[in-house]
Amino acid sequence: MSLDIYDLINKIIKRYRIEFRSYELYEEIKQTIKEIATILTQDAICSISFLFSDQNNNKEMCFLYMTMLKHILNIFYSLMFQDFPEFFEDNLKAWMDILKGSLDFSVPLDNPYDLNLFLKVKKTAMRCLNLCCNNYSEDIVDYHNNFIQSVWNLVTLVKQEDSYSKLVRELLDYYKILFQYNRSSGFNPDTIQHLINSLIIPNMTMTNKELDEFEENAINFLKVELEEADMDSSKYFVYP
Repeated sequence: MSLDIYDLINKIIKRYRIEFRSYELYEEIKQTIKEIATILTQDAICSISFLFSDQNNNKEMCFLYMTMLKHILNIFYSLMFQDFPEFFEDNLKAWMDILKGSLDFSVPLDNPYDLNLFLKVKKTAMRCLNLCCNNYSEDIVDYHNNFIQSVWNLVTLVKQEDSYSKLVRELLDYYKILFQYNRSSGFNPDTIQHLINSLIIPNMTMTNKELDEFEENAINFLKVELEEADMDSSKYFVYP
């Protein structure tokens, strides 16, 4: 499918994430999956294959496949949000490989636009992984250990810049789920300390953008940050 069609599908089915659970909604999700899931899987595998190939230095094609993968992951997230559809249960290995590939791929990043899209793909893949770990942990228990190193590699990738903030938020969410469900037995004190030093403490401090917003309107800034914290903010969990 074309990028425009994927973008349209993504916009239409985002409502699956917020609509009240009902028989009609589940039937619509089932019908949507019946119509698009097979080609969605094929295009995801094709995108991952390209991004791991020797051709990934082709900037135009690389941008196209990263954009397609971002749309596909967002669609996957919407389809999985309410329940675990039978199609994805039957094709679980393929989709776990797609998620892992989305976290693992690396491509040349020559400009801010490429980096921004790259980080969006990683953030969306992490969001999908977090949904699976939180809501369907028993279903993916055999695959969970496959992701630990992949996520850790992203931890070492992040920088203390605004463009990384949403990815950091998903990484923090992942480790929150990990510790919440006692899946952190493989973490030694040094690893935990690195998480604290590289993710938690830096993201409790104010960015340059936040400092500018505070200087422009301190009262409004405090209201937004303390009372209406953005769910996509990396600092969301540190607020009471």
